[in-house]
Amino acid sequence: MADLKQQVTRLVLGQGGRLFPALAGWAAFALFCRTENPAKPNAKEKAAIDRAASLMAEARKHRLKLSSGCVTSHQFRATGVNCGKVLVIHGWRSRTDFMASMIANLVAEGFDVVGLDLPGHGQSTGRKLNIKLGDEAVTQASQWLGPFDLVVGHSFGGAVAVNAAVGGIKGCARVPFGRVAVIASPNSMPELFNGVGRYFGLRSAAQSAME
Repeated sequence: MADLKQQVTRLVLGQGGRLFPALAGWAAFALFCRTENPAKPNAKEKAAIDRAASLMAEARKHRLKLSSGCVTSHQFRATGVNCGKVLVIHGWRSRTDFMASMIANLVAEGFDVVGLDLPGHGQSTGRKLNIKLGDEAVTQASQWLGPFDLVVGHSFGGAVAVNAAVGGIKGCARVPFGRVAVIASPNSMPELFNGVGRYFGLRSAAQSAME
């Protein structure tokens, strides 16, 4: 069924882009930003959530207001000597629960840790995510629970972290971090969007509109 959906989507966007490139580009971007339903994890994801349950139960939850809804942050306190604050940001189709091993290790080393569920993921609201929404979520987390000595971002979360750190999104102020660490993150957003365009079969005008 997924292959059929992909074929139909490619056909509609590819052919529709000939006549209505702006509309096809907008539709492709909207589809790119659409997230899976976090309330319906698959079997592998549910197993990971179950494994992290004991650690997640120890966290203090905060609901942070965004223009598009609310995001949930999970605050873990270190015991003993405090080495600083760390913000952990998961990747696409992920959640704080999936970063449990890293969080547990950081807490054991003496760091206070905040795990941020990005919009459309985990216990946050919505079904949409892009870099700007992620940046807004990081800004709120920093204002309410920071400042952070270190931010760690995995995959798409790394792209969010870097853009927040340098103020790379128009209308979003730079978020000060002591250090930034990224894991398996895209190093070029244009290349990422080129891949999205190939996936959707976009023609050049529709590709430009999407970007």
